[in-house]
Amino acid sequence: MKHKPLSKQAQKETTSLLVKKYRLQKNQTLAEGSVVVKEALNSNWVIHKIIVTQSWLKTKETHELFPLFSKRGVIFETIEDEFAKKISDLKTPPHVFAILSPPETQNVPNQGLIIALDRIADPNNLGAIARNAVFFGVQQIWLSENCVDYLNPKAIRSSMGGLFHLSITVQKSLANALVEAKKKGKKIVVADANQGTNETNLVQPNQTILVLGSESQGVTNSILEIADIRWKISPLGRDLSLNVAATSAILLDRLLSKYQ
Repeated sequence: MKHKPLSKQAQKETTSLLVKKYRLQKNQTLAEGSVVVKEALNSNWVIHKIIVTQSWLKTKETHELFPLFSKRGVIFETIEDEFAKKISDLKTPPHVFAILSPPETQNVPNQGLIIALDRIADPNNLGAIARNAVFFGVQQIWLSENCVDYLNPKAIRSSMGGLFHLSITVQKSLANALVEAKKKGKKIVVADANQGTNETNLVQPNQTILVLGSESQGVTNSILEIADIRWKISPLGRDLSLNVAATSAILLDRLLSKYQ
């Protein structure tokens, strides 16, 4: 396949995507690793550029990804291994990257379970929750404005490309959005480590919005006040608290397993 070296200017632009300000200005992000890039190529996200290391061209992975490059009409550009180290914080950087943007218009489902995230600051947690969401068949995630930006490369990486297969909406006021959803018949279920019930028969998944907050602060009081149900996970051993991503997996399984 045809390819060319990544120019110095393009290298500078690629590096800028590690900074939130420039990601949001350009509405672009950087995906890294062959698995994540493959998910991007198989999604409706806009692929601006594929970047690979010279050494990667000698590997067997090319046989799997080259057909996808051709299908999407992508001409890839090459970099040296040293530059890969600059744009990845992994000890062993990957050899395949993509610069991409979310689609201008998203297909927002009219029904189905929604996950709403409030004050999630860690991009790895956001990505892991997105990965769990895709595993359980969830199609929508709502984010409060004070969540980490979902274009963060760490979020993209930890989602294993799951973010490419979700409808993501950043709500100006998550509390107001939840109130409006309640008017339309949605049940607001909030994960609350301090109090709540383990009862799952009170909700139907298709009519539910599952709200998760940050590990340190939880969900804001304004959202707690409008919750229909508060759920907690009771420990069977020592109560050392759960990571919010682990919490999301347990609650999604609790909510959806009986309907499989």
